[in-house]
Amino acid sequence: MLTRWQSTVGLAAVFACAVVRPACGQPVSDPEFVTAAGSGPGGLWTLRSDHLVWGMPRLTDNRHNVLFPGESEPRPGVSVLVREGFVVGHYDLFKVPAWVSVRWTREDLDRLRAGSFGRPFAPDEELPRYARADTDYDYSTSAMERGHMARHEDNEAWGSDNSDAGCLMSNIVPQHRDMNGEAWNDLEDLHQEVVGRTDLGIDAVWVISGPIFENSEPEFFVGNDIAVPAATFKVIGWFSGETFHARGYVVGQDDRVRNNPANYLTPIREIEQQTGLDFFPDLPAERADAIETVPHQEPWGGAESEDGPGVVAGVVLLHSLCPNPPGDESMHESVSVRNHGAVAINLDGWRLRDRSGRGWDLFGVIDPGDERTFLRNGQAMAMNNSGPESIELLRPDGVVADRVDYSGAGEGAVLLAENLR
Repeated sequence: MLTRWQSTVGLAAVFACAVVRPACGQPVSDPEFVTAAGSGPGGLWTLRSDHLVWGMPRLTDNRHNVLFPGESEPRPGVSVLVREGFVVGHYDLFKVPAWVSVRWTREDLDRLRAGSFGRPFAPDEELPRYARADTDYDYSTSAMERGHMARHEDNEAWGSDNSDAGCLMSNIVPQHRDMNGEAWNDLEDLHQEVVGRTDLGIDAVWVISGPIFENSEPEFFVGNDIAVPAATFKVIGWFSGETFHARGYVVGQDDRVRNNPANYLTPIREIEQQTGLDFFPDLPAERADAIETVPHQEPWGGAESEDGPGVVAGVVLLHSLCPNPPGDESMHESVSVRNHGAVAINLDGWRLRDRSGRGWDLFGVIDPGDERTFLRNGQAMAMNNSGPESIELLRPDGVVADRVDYSGAGEGAVLLAENLR
């Protein structure tokens, strides 16, 4: 018999289970998709699902525990809810999800529909009554919005039932309206169109999202005692061949930096310590240490020495600018970039962008330690040499790899990027 906190496991609509890379920690075909793990008060439970990779996120301490009236031992206060398009581990005490995990593939992207099924926010009646969040926040005093952890647009790819399930409050974390609509939205975009791209070789990504409470305590409460976190995390994992990679991101309620998800990269192990979760409990320890402790600087690619040209693994940055060359500026303006990484990188698909949004295409392979100079040659982007200007270096996925700002330049002057950051 399931304990109270476990009673929601398997009750939600459709459970996805398939044979996919069983040697790599993927789900295997098994009718017994809920099995006792036997660790923790009352026994923890684990799921096998396409939406989980290397196991179901596991509690590593007692911060989520709930002590029920009349009982002497606390229980892990996390209810697990299985949807067609995602899986939720719900933090019952704070009335928000502790984690939400989604598998996203090219097929999912192709199923995205025009328009919307709407957003019918509602309490999740599959949760214990004490754990249910009401739909209304006090917007006038808190500036909080209902932030989807499994993204609303992604949920619609699975149909109206899954879209509605994504609007249940068990999938919602309070987020400041500016962060939710700006920095968090940019981070949500990061995974969507990367799947199926041959230059990155990523067929599917697993996205785990949830709140971070500073010192395990809410910033404040909204609605019917719904806990407001200090930040929200997102952990994205994928396979390159048989090798698993992952990145972690943390966006604070006050963060506003746009179009640069790399700004929020955070070691996964640090996020695990802040949340009391192990995101990939079945991942071999050696590999977990390799990917979870590294302060990555790039959203995609593997460890610094593992990937070849065409996969972003090193660090390509702006090196110098010449905005005001002698002669024909439309032909001779130039920008130099340098590869600070340990592997060659294919710059096909990389672009420069000026303050007005005009572009300048880059191309070719840049070897480790090398510098390449690109002439404008009539391209649309024109560098301002008499007033404020910003130049951004964009990777093929649209993420800003580097940016410099300057104001004016004398004829023939070469501006070093390290002096402009």
